[in-house]
Amino acid sequence: PHSLNTLTLSLTLSEESTDLIGNVILTPKAPGVGQKLRIRGFSNAQTPSGSLPIHSNLICSLGVCTPFMLQQGTWSRQSPSTHELNVTVGQCSSLVSFSLTFQIRNPPQAQAGLRPTIDGFGDLGLKNYQMGAAALTASGTARVVRVEAKASSLVEIEKSNVTIAVHVNMVAHRGSRFTARGLTGSRTPTNPSLPIALSFSDGTSVAHSGSWLQGEGTLDFVLPQTLRQLCNADGGCTPAHSFEVSVVLINGAANATGGPGRVNVSAVLCPYDPCS
Repeated sequence: PHSLNTLTLSLTLSEESTDLIGNVILTPKAPGVGQKLRIRGFSNAQTPSGSLPIHSNLICSLGVCTPFMLQQGTWSRQSPSTHELNVTVGQCSSLVSFSLTFQIRNPPQAQAGLRPTIDGFGDLGLKNYQMGAAALTASGTARVVRVEAKASSLVEIEKSNVTIAVHVNMVAHRGSRFTARGLTGSRTPTNPSLPIALSFSDGTSVAHSGSWLQGEGTLDFVLPQTLRQLCNADGGCTPAHSFEVSVVLINGAANATGGPGRVNVSAVLCPYDPCS
């Protein structure tokens, strides 16, 4: 519940005709500019009405790439508890298969997944076509689901770059708090503002700081920005559910600075920005 949900819709288009003896023939056909899609039945989504960013296939010519679909879709209320998304083709292309990806916010309470329907207009001749997979499934609690840790060195009394990969089951927003435990044995003294580096799934990174307690072997830090998804040229996006935190620690005599398998991470995850 409450979390941002990344939805990807993939379509392959064909024109239907018949031959001289009545056999149905499906011929691949790209949609023209101005053709519209309407996706209905998003029950209890929390995303407010308005423009909705859309990611779609990139069409590249002479090194310049542009989206096949319009950058913005229109997200509007269909009924008091249901929304719909309208998208318009904004560019001529030879694509007969394309994808579009968008993010909407899950309901505030748990609910089973639903299957929205798609209508197409003009060349996109779809009528009340139901999506094959469920969307807006909201269940469970926000949590860290997996942690992977590695150290660049196990040599005694040497600086080691400790990298911790954190995987969560939602899009963690700015203000989410994380605590890494198990980094015991380091000779790095307690520091309320120890430099760290955060790397995100979209390829960006940011310098930051965390609160380091030597005796407890813990590193506490607050996420300075909302996790951002990685979008690809095929129109799909990888949900932003993971990041890496790196910190330089001085190895102790026992080499126990948090090698693989020794670190666990707890979190207070924020589904909104600002954190609430």
